[in-house]
Amino acid sequence: MVAATALAGVDQPLSFDADAEIKAIAAVKAMYPLLKKSTQIHHQIGEMTPEVVAAIIDAKLHELSVPKRWGGGNLSSAALARVSAEIARGCPSTAWSVSITNSVSWMASQMKDSLQQAVFKNGIPMMTSPQNGAGTVVETDGGYLLTGRWAYGSNCHHAEYALLQGILGGEQPLMCLVSINDVKRLNTWDVVGMRGSGSDTLVAENVFVPYGHTTKMAGVSSGEPFSYPKESCDYWVAFPLLRAKALGVLVGTVEGQLDAIISSSNKPVLYSNYAQKQDAASYRAALGEAASKIRAARSIMDSTNSTVDQAALEVRVFTNEESHHIRAEVALAIKLLSEASNTLMDLAGSSGFSESNPAQRYWLDFNVGSRHVIFNSYISFEAYGDFVLGRELNVMNALFV
Repeated sequence: MVAATALAGVDQPLSFDADAEIKAIAAVKAMYPLLKKSTQIHHQIGEMTPEVVAAIIDAKLHELSVPKRWGGGNLSSAALARVSAEIARGCPSTAWSVSITNSVSWMASQMKDSLQQAVFKNGIPMMTSPQNGAGTVVETDGGYLLTGRWAYGSNCHHAEYALLQGILGGEQPLMCLVSINDVKRLNTWDVVGMRGSGSDTLVAENVFVPYGHTTKMAGVSSGEPFSYPKESCDYWVAFPLLRAKALGVLVGTVEGQLDAIISSSNKPVLYSNYAQKQDAASYRAALGEAASKIRAARSIMDSTNSTVDQAALEVRVFTNEESHHIRAEVALAIKLLSEASNTLMDLAGSSGFSESNPAQRYWLDFNVGSRHVIFNSYISFEAYGDFVLGRELNVMNALFV
């Protein structure tokens, strides 16, 4: 998967950096004590602590998806998911923030030359790009004035730039790069899980955006291509990539919950003869079933991301079948994780919901994160049902599969 592949008509041999993945995972494991100590603090303050942000930047975890032309990690989609899973075992909100900034940085690297240069001229910044909302752009001397409101700006507390979409003339969508200092942040992220991701609302009021900091959008991709020699990650397909990669956060979150449950398995079962929970065959069976579902979800994570990577290395367009398979399999993985997560809380008992018990934090974070619109399981299964039956896809635009 990571070996260089030379193909006719391709600018350079294609590969992903396996050594960078090993280094990133080692850095995350070294961060475990800090992440575990900080996860409840993140929930309380609604953002990551300065110490965690500094550790992320020091380990370059926000640079992993960026092409080599800008000094990025050039990790595969499969590696990005695995790194996210490792972070989530320590702190799911941190994993979500890191996954989002990597997604947005990759999006920026797919846009026209001037926008890439504006983003990466001084290194690789932390980024955000809330998509729920609307904006308008009005042409002015040297650029545009952007006005709008966009919700769910994950990582916006720590981002240097935001990518925000506005509509020009009521028809043409433009992606606009703006400094986070030029927009207002509204504290709207009032939820029970993933609070540390700081997914607040951004508001722009006649923010000036130079021509070179915008690009026309064609569907979900930039409508203005760049001129740089293409690398492996430049051939990823957007929605399958973003969906399969983000699954790593959910897998790692429930793995962290499993760790928390195992750590308390030596406690007694009240009103029973079991001195330890693990002495009960029923406890061991339920734990084993939950662990098996988590492992199966990780296998799906690796498989779907490998499909994304292999298509990129082969420089080919996804087949309709592959796109549908990935969407449905990610939905299945989330269903398995949900079942496992609920079983683990059954094993934890009522004490598992104490604020001091880390199990409830993972459970809440998973239940919020898994309901992100990109994971909508019911829509995913309905779309796959249409595909299996050979019906016309009418639940969504084919671009979003």
